[in-house]
Amino acid sequence: MASATHPDLLSQTLKMIPAGRFGEAHEIGELILFLAGDKASYINGACIDANGGIFMT
Repeated sequence: MASATHPDLLSQTLKMIPAGRFGEAHEIGELILFLAGDKASYINGACIDANGGIFMT
């Protein structure tokens, strides 16, 4: 999807991300695996923003 986006929009968005980079698909996959596993059994009703810190609250 990012390859179909205007380069100026990508560079401006990247400047707003505290992590300094765009996330990768495997990072979201690892989060999903964690949430689906036993170690996340006490997490419920949580909103987890996997966005490099751009929407920190």
